[in-house]
Amino acid sequence: MANPFSSTPSSSSATPPIPVKVPPPNGFDKDEGPERTLLLKQEAFIYKIPPQDAVINFLIETKAVGWKASDWNLERPDWAGKMRLVTMGKGAKIKLEEKSGEKVYAECLIENYPGLAVQSVVDSSRYFVIKVTKGGKNVHLGLGFAERADSFDLNTTLHEHFKGILVDEKLEQEKEVPPEKFDLALKHGETIKGKAKWKKIKCVIKFCKLGSQKQVEEKLEEENEVP
Repeated sequence: MANPFSSTPSSSSATPPIPVKVPPPNGFDKDEGPERTLLLKQEAFIYKIPPQDAVINFLIETKAVGWKASDWNLERPDWAGKMRLVTMGKGAKIKLEEKSGEKVYAECLIENYPGLAVQSVVDSSRYFVIKVTKGGKNVHLGLGFAERADSFDLNTTLHEHFKGILVDEKLEQEKEVPPEKFDLALKHGETIKGKAKWKKIKCVIKFCKLGSQKQVEEKLEEENEVP
């Protein structure tokens, strides 16, 4: 027999579930706005790096050792085309595009810099190692430029972009924290004690009627000489 005192909530009064926003993969949200180009280089080179074993990968990720461009065949790049650096909300992305159009060869998502997505090699300032995703697997590619100034521009632009994000986040945090207020009012029973040169003030009041500033100064000097 059912309990007559028990109450079964009706379906109409049930609380609807709260939708949970699932974070996008790699920390990028397509709703954060359109892509904006920060840097475009017309000539960039890609070098395929042979897969490393687990030990070498661990040493590289912990920065115990570094990548070397001299291990690649620099005279024969595996791909050549355009390099475009774009913003994606708080992140950035390197897009490798064909020279004849905007067909994308590979993309490198960057959440922070310096970081594991884009790393400098240890033996040259013209080359980097970027991490791309192909077939669901992370692949490291060598990225190089014919001119040293191009690699300098990429490095500088990435630094400035992520530094600006940190500054904006700090300003937002300061806006959320209310400024500290100081109560300078006297509490019950408190008094302020201080010393004032009443003698000198009285002298000014006493002799200000003489009319001459010189005479007032002389009288003040006489008062100061009195022990």
